[in-house]
Amino acid sequence: VHQKMHIDNDETRLPYKCEECGRRFAIKGNLINHKIIHSGNKESRRHFKCTECGKIYNWQKDLNRHIRSHQ
Repeated sequence: VHQKMHIDNDETRLPYKCEECGRRFAIKGNLINHKIIHSGNKESRRHFKCTECGKIYNWQKDLNRHIRSHQ
């Protein structure tokens, strides 16, 4: 019963579900961005490059976290 309530709560809070992997999102745009991972088309992925060391990330948030390591 508790697990069903938890699943129902996820479906309410995170209504957008990736059909490939089951990951859920609160915002439709985040699901759309996520689907790029499954497309197999690496050219369609955005790349974020560290100007300090040249390391490349698929997500801005990951680059931001990495940049803090240089400080």
